[in-house]
Amino acid sequence: MPISSVVGAPISTLLIQYGDGAMGFEAGWRFMFFVEGLPSILVGFLVLLLLPDRPHKARWLTGDEQQALAKQIADEDSAQVPHTTGIREGLRDSRVVGLSFIYFGIVFGNYTLAFFLPQVVSDLQERFGVEFSLVQIGLITAIPYVITCVVMILNARHSDRTGERRLHVAVPAFIGAAGVASALFMESPFLVIAAMTLCAAGVNTAIPVFWQLPSTFLTGVGAAAGIAMINSFGNIGGFAGPYLTGWLRDLTGNNEAGMFVVAAFMVMAGILVLVVGRRQEREVVRAAPVVAPEEHR
Repeated sequence: MPISSVVGAPISTLLIQYGDGAMGFEAGWRFMFFVEGLPSILVGFLVLLLLPDRPHKARWLTGDEQQALAKQIADEDSAQVPHTTGIREGLRDSRVVGLSFIYFGIVFGNYTLAFFLPQVVSDLQERFGVEFSLVQIGLITAIPYVITCVVMILNARHSDRTGERRLHVAVPAFIGAAGVASALFMESPFLVIAAMTLCAAGVNTAIPVFWQLPSTFLTGVGAAAGIAMINSFGNIGGFAGPYLTGWLRDLTGNNEAGMFVVAAFMVMAGILVLVVGRRQEREVVRAAPVVAPEEHR
């Protein structure tokens, strides 16, 4: 996802800058939307044609490989979550509700950053008396995501190596909140971009490890329903974030109130991760079988 921003930000600004009048579009941004929508349509058809949803549908695997992979997946599921979760059980689990609010806070920050980072970079011109072309704004916008690509991999690898999930979600969320809030008080454009880089790295780094949490207690159809609920509720933040921060910008004439709101939601997400994750750890300990001494020997 960050790589798409690294590549997409400068390409988007180029399409906007030189797209006026192209293919009959009267505005460059309309041309950009049209051009960048085409690959999504193409990929949608490729997914239907090429992406299998079960090992036995993977044509590049032999029969033995398909069976071995299916067995490994089933063994991992049964070892991690001993019983199959039903749809109603998955939707009513308070941990699913908690994770929904966590993802709402993370996505709130992620989408707001994606929509308003170019505007923040553009505002540096008036704030510090610098001047950027449209393409330069796109290139500067890509900088935070270059750093994010590296940090995401490092955080995810460390989380897998240690088996710890809560802090690997909460700490990036707190760092992201600190970055977006501190950007408002920086006294140079370089420091503002550095602070926004912290925000981008934090919010994006939290996402892949976050998605390890539902699978620790959901499986089967309940996992599908629970993850759908988490994703659906979380993506409401994708609407609420840009809408609310845009409204606050129009109301106040600057980005400060909106950025503080983003920071607050990311802090909320980090705190909830610690609470929900702690409860899940207790559930795992409570569900663990007690081994008798002679059986242990």
